[in-house]
Amino acid sequence: MRKARCKRCRWLDYSFLDDKYEQTDEHFCGMHGMAPVDPEGEQPNLDHHGGCGYSEKEQYSQLSINFEKWS
Repeated sequence: MRKARCKRCRWLDYSFLDDKYEQTDEHFCGMHGMAPVDPEGEQPNLDHHGGCGYSEKEQYSQLSINFEKWS
């Protein structure tokens, strides 16, 4: 199995219940119901297809519309 990519994943230590990141000693995956993960270990098989739904933190950006420009 390959090494986990959790440290760069946007779901690491993300609490979907509180909609925020938490600082804890035990790491968890916010995408998979706060399942425990080891960022230094092997890639967990959380999606039962050999992966986890990894998503890089910097991959997303918020879109906005400037309505003043069209006024």
